[in-house]
Amino acid sequence: MRREEPFDPTGWFIPGKVPANDEERRRKRIAINLSLLWLLFPLIGLLQSGAPPAQIALVVAGMLAFIAIYNAMPYDRAPLARPRLVYTQLAVMTALAIVMTLADREGWAMLFLFAGISGAMRLPRRAAIGWIVACTALTVTTSLIDHADAATIVTVTATTLAIGFMMFAFR
Repeated sequence: MRREEPFDPTGWFIPGKVPANDEERRRKRIAINLSLLWLLFPLIGLLQSGAPPAQIALVVAGMLAFIAIYNAMPYDRAPLARPRLVYTQLAVMTALAIVMTLADREGWAMLFLFAGISGAMRLPRRAAIGWIVACTALTVTTSLIDHADAATIVTVTATTLAIGFMMFAFR
């Protein structure tokens, strides 16, 4: 019978903590990527919409590109060793979020949440706060342009702001 590991409040799951080995890195990557299950909502909406196969293929490609960039970023809060790379990754994630929200459906505004989290965990404090606010503003703006209903706008905006600052607080 395998013994369960004791609770370790300094373990690999602490946001911003650099994994100590490959096993911790793998566990952390899996745990972080489970949050991407939220992307099933706009994806299922697209699949149920009767959209043409070419549109579905483009949107899925955009979503996979976003996920790849999200995963290419290190999950630690160390000082920016390569700030240009981090800012480029955040800019590309944001551009994909804008295009997918405006070109397909308002549900993709949820991508701003993940862009906000990425900046909250990696950018210097002042820049991180500005980044979270900018991602929240983009959530509202793109949702309004896309004529999302008020409940969707409030829900996605509040989630982007709250989780962005929650992740900022964890760091």
